[in-house]
Amino acid sequence: MKGIDIIQNAKQQIDVAIPLENLKYAYLNCPKNLKEKLAKTIKIRIITQSHERDAFADEIIQYLEASNNRIESRQVKKLPFNSVIVDDNEAIWGEFQSKNENTQNLWTNDPIQIAILKASFENLWQKSSNIRKL
Repeated sequence: MKGIDIIQNAKQQIDVAIPLENLKYAYLNCPKNLKEKLAKTIKIRIITQSHERDAFADEIIQYLEASNNRIESRQVKKLPFNSVIVDDNEAIWGEFQSKNENTQNLWTNDPIQIAILKASFENLWQKSSNIRKL
């Protein structure tokens, strides 16, 4: 619930490192008005894990490509962490939708913790490749 709250409050940018399965879940469950707001007004960078493409993944990628460069997507072979950073003001990191019932996700608005998460995201972004090159 906290993830939805911070995403709804986004004003400028969202950086997300998330497995493809979780991206599919978010795409399916995101309210249409929020999806439209995000695609039109918020700069979004998504890093996901390389995965065998299917029709649904292709649909998501086409949606991302139609966003007039407001949404950029990249991939890595294996995600070292999951995170959402919103406007460099707050972040959540953890397992997200894990099958493990003891999953813990951490939220912060502490500038030092956000700077560490942002640096980790930027490093991963530099090591990632364009998602269209699957």
